[in-house]
Amino acid sequence: MFINWVLSAPAEHGGIIVQHIRLMKRKVYHCDGRPTRSAEAPYYNYWEAWSIAPGAVSPPVAIYGKARYSDVWAIMGRSPKGTRGSLRIAGTARFYPATALPVGFNVHPRRPAGGLPATRRNPHLRGAIGLPVLRIIDISWNCCCQKNGPTHASQKTEIQ
Repeated sequence: MFINWVLSAPAEHGGIIVQHIRLMKRKVYHCDGRPTRSAEAPYYNYWEAWSIAPGAVSPPVAIYGKARYSDVWAIMGRSPKGTRGSLRIAGTARFYPATALPVGFNVHPRRPAGGLPATRRNPHLRGAIGLPVLRIIDISWNCCCQKNGPTHASQKTEIQ
């Protein structure tokens, strides 16, 4: 699921967009109905950030095929054969006029934020401009048959 962060007006002095990501629901079961052990939960409560250059309205975009995006939500390798279940992940993003990332934001390529600076500690940022943007993704799958069942995903984005 791709998104492009775009401010309603240029950021005169630059700033950052910070998105708080939370795993809201995780129900994963073995085909016999036993719940699986949850290893993902600790990784889905974090803050990730994008820098906005002075005078810009968006962070640099990435290109994947014909898609140009600032952020992508992808749950890769999380629905293994022999399981069925569902996930709900929510993200709330805000723009903060600033010149640098707060202390504690670091890049951890093997964590869910990928190449973005992120932290697991609440940065307690103040001074956001504009309304928060809420994103929710619901994913469900059933890989309990001979052929893996379909994976369904839906995304909702709203300005609060």
